[in-house]
Amino acid sequence: MRSLTITAAFGGLTYAPQAAYAQSAATPVTGMGQMLFGLAVVIALVFAAAWIARRIGLGVPRHDATPMLRRIAAMPVGPRERIMIVEAGAAWLVVGVTAQTIQTLHTLPKGELPDLPVSNFAGGFAALLHKARAGHAPR
Repeated sequence: MRSLTITAAFGGLTYAPQAAYAQSAATPVTGMGQMLFGLAVVIALVFAAAWIARRIGLGVPRHDATPMLRRIAAMPVGPRERIMIVEAGAAWLVVGVTAQTIQTLHTLPKGELPDLPVSNFAGGFAALLHKARAGHAPR
């Protein structure tokens, strides 16, 4: 009698606890699937936007896009200090670079390097290694 009054009161709806439990048990799986699908769509849109921006030339210019400055050589002289030769236009600048400053040490004409000192042993590192293996250390 009671189910009949609930059916009559709600216009044909019946109380079925097993059906409600089955529907609520399936909901987290489909909810997780929808969430993962949405996440995949958002990630795909981010990659597509980055690809389009790169194709039309938006963003940060590349390092090789400015040919006015070019590093020729660098030599570390400390943990955060180095001496560099930088090509700037028609001149080479010898600069000292530290963590706080960059200071010009010397200016050279473009393309000219002073003669490098010749080492005390002929043949370079290969000859030194060969002599060391043979038991003859260079003096």
